[in-house]
Amino acid sequence: MTDKKPPDAELSWEIGIPLLTNPRMLKTFALVTALAMAVVVLLLAVVLGSQGDWNDIAPIAGVFALVGVGLYVLFLLVMGLAADPRAVLHAGELRRGRGAGAGPKRHERLTR
Repeated sequence: MTDKKPPDAELSWEIGIPLLTNPRMLKTFALVTALAMAVVVLLLAVVLGSQGDWNDIAPIAGVFALVGVGLYVLFLLVMGLAADPRAVLHAGELRRGRGAGAGPKRHERLTR
């Protein structure tokens, strides 16, 4: 069996995706949050409806709607406060043990 070493060439590709200012990302996250809450409410409605507790479905749906809105607002706060406003998500970069798009100083700051 021959022992082949991989070439030392660096494999790198990069796609810049704005995090907080991308309307597509915001719409998609809102849709995912709303669908998750709708599925939970639907399951609870089936259970409560099968027991005859039809009056309890609306308040529970309201609570889960508030939870969904709260999660969405939390997402916006994290993206707005924790992320650099000029930050972009670098997808698919492989660079000798460092994270995607992270230079040495940024990598040290993120791994502390």
